Amino acid sequence: MKKITLLGLGVLLLVACGSEDMSFSGESKNWRATIEVSETFNEQQTRDFELLFKGEDQTSIGEFQYSVDSNVVGFGENGISLNEKGTVQNMTKSNETNSKVTGRTDFEVIVEWNGNTEQFTLKNDE
Repeated sequence: MKKITLLGLGVLLLVACGSEDMSFSGESKNWRATIEVSETFNEQQTRDFELLFKGEDQTSIGEFQYSVDSNVVGFGENGISLNEKGTVQNMTKSNETNSKVTGRTDFEVIVEWNGNTEQFTLKNDE
């Protein structure tokens, strides 16, 4: 009985301290983006960002830039190119002093290429 009680308490502790994963997505006419947020046991967050060109001819894009901003985190890149899958990926990690992404966080994405600009919002996929 004692082993079952200890096992139950261990499971409850793991669930209480477990990670919270969130997904955010959005798109514009030519672009689609996602951010997957994972929280680790030490309350740090990992944010995996993917930007996808929705068009047929990804070679027409050439070098471009994007930025992602929210009330919690911001990042971006300049002078980059799409990979063979037509995407760009970026991973960022928080530390204990950073504010945390929550389910209510919205991300504003701006993509600029060949004299074009598109802006769209990533929202929680709940």
